[in-house]
Amino acid sequence: MVELEYFAALLAWRQRLHDPASLHPALRELMERIWLHETLGHHGAMGHGPAGHIYTPHGPETDTEVLLELPTSSMQGWIWGDVYSIVLLIKRKALSQGNFADIAIDITN
Repeated sequence: MVELEYFAALLAWRQRLHDPASLHPALRELMERIWLHETLGHHGAMGHGPAGHIYTPHGPETDTEVLLELPTSSMQGWIWGDVYSIVLLIKRKALSQGNFADIAIDITN
């Protein structure tokens, strides 16, 4: 039953444009403690090696760099593949020119 209440609260929060004040104060306090725990390690990152493996060549010995990595997050409603991260890659030359027209996408595994 707790799992059902959890997802009902999460749905209510999402439907109200992520407005925590829309939840009952006692439920909000409980859910915020749970959500704080769930967000640990669930943040985007830029300019690093992906947390998992990707097949697109990248890094110092290539002309491609990681632009952004976003992990799957039930909090945000993002699901990439089988709960991995989505990785956006860009050519260094395009990045230096501010050209974001040709971004490659890969999913970690």
